[in-house]
Amino acid sequence: MLCDRYSLGNGRWVRADAQDLLQTEPTPDQWCGTRYPIWMKEPPPETGSEEVERDACVVGLQDSCAETLPIKIKKCNNYNVYYLTPPTSCYKAYCFRTPPTDVVERPVVRLKFVRVEGKTAMQELQFACSFTDKEFDYYYQVTWYIDDEPLVMKDAVQNEFIRNTDLGYDDKDKTKGYLKLGINIKCSVRLKEVSDGVPGPFSEISQNFFAGIQVMSTRVNIKRDKPEGHIEVKLTVPFGCPFMPDGSVENCGLDIEMNVPRDPEKCSSIIKSAKTLISQGKNCGFRIFQRAWDKKVTLPIAFIDMPEYDLVLPDSPDGAFRIGMITGQKEGSPEWSGIELQDVYVHVFT
Repeated sequence: MLCDRYSLGNGRWVRADAQDLLQTEPTPDQWCGTRYPIWMKEPPPETGSEEVERDACVVGLQDSCAETLPIKIKKCNNYNVYYLTPPTSCYKAYCFRTPPTDVVERPVVRLKFVRVEGKTAMQELQFACSFTDKEFDYYYQVTWYIDDEPLVMKDAVQNEFIRNTDLGYDDKDKTKGYLKLGINIKCSVRLKEVSDGVPGPFSEISQNFFAGIQVMSTRVNIKRDKPEGHIEVKLTVPFGCPFMPDGSVENCGLDIEMNVPRDPEKCSSIIKSAKTLISQGKNCGFRIFQRAWDKKVTLPIAFIDMPEYDLVLPDSPDGAFRIGMITGQKEGSPEWSGIELQDVYVHVFT
């Protein structure tokens, strides 16, 4: 049987990688090969570089805390260190909780709308990290990656509260939610036996999910004698709209403004859009309505030729006209406002 009476000398610091001292009275299957297991009543510190003192309990014949031993704990990056006081006799040993070995299968990012109350109730786009739960009653901790950075780590919850791990909008803190759309989203899940326990290994990261507006044609070729072409864009996710008093959802629109070059004061280029926004006289552009959000939008463009015989091309490395596109200000949905899309390069050939 294990005994820490002599292995710790007069007391020493022990590094605990991926595990923590048990924080509940150990059950027989957690006795870690000793007769009188030692456990800790309180959790370790939550903040780094803080050294705290705790009392460790020695299980007795009739008492779960027949004897106490003073210990110290310091939280470091990804692990804790413990100063362990040796027990007074054998067979007594400190019992550490090992992390789960189960791994969640690769999750999938899914989207949904939730109703957010305010001056006007709005739909808010949220993302769920969807996976098959385990038979054992684990706690699930979800980490969200935004543009490949692990920015949002949710609290570990049981499956019945898994909606609390969804990724939503946050207008101030990027560690709590997304600030703007036009982003790449992924997620990963790991298991815990208790909410503040030691986590197991992460699942495989989900497949990338781009949430925003895709420009399907970033290069457009136009002949001088047939000076017409088109730009194609498509939303990968819907945008939210206000709720009407009767509970229905307004069919609101999302404006995409375009200019050559990116200058909201200029819409007087020889590359012309076939449509203009009535409400945005400064820019060419178009509007997408929510009920048709998943439809590809084709925007005709035309080259307005000049009377000169020689074609004067723009001063750019490849002689292409650059069309910039940006979403307009969307009331009630700042996450959709001011998103710059990929530039489109228009090449005019003689």
